[in-house]
Amino acid sequence: IRDQTKAEKRAAEKRAREIAEIERVIEETEAKLAHLAEAIEAASLAQDISKIQKLGHEYQDTEAKLEALLTQWTEMETA
Repeated sequence: IRDQTKAEKRAAEKRAREIAEIERVIEETEAKLAHLAEAIEAASLAQDISKIQKLGHEYQDTEAKLEALLTQWTEMETA
């Protein structure tokens, strides 16, 4: 029973580390989205259509990554 408790504790600690890592990546991804939004706004003011398109695609890709991370985080939190 004691070994089982140790194994459960190690598993819980590993899960907590994984959740913390996902939260860190979520924060970085949110910051990247904010930066991209500012860059898109600046490109819009400069009327740089090609840059707006490039940044728009990058924003969409980053947003999709964030959604996947949030789904993963939710699943880990509720498991």
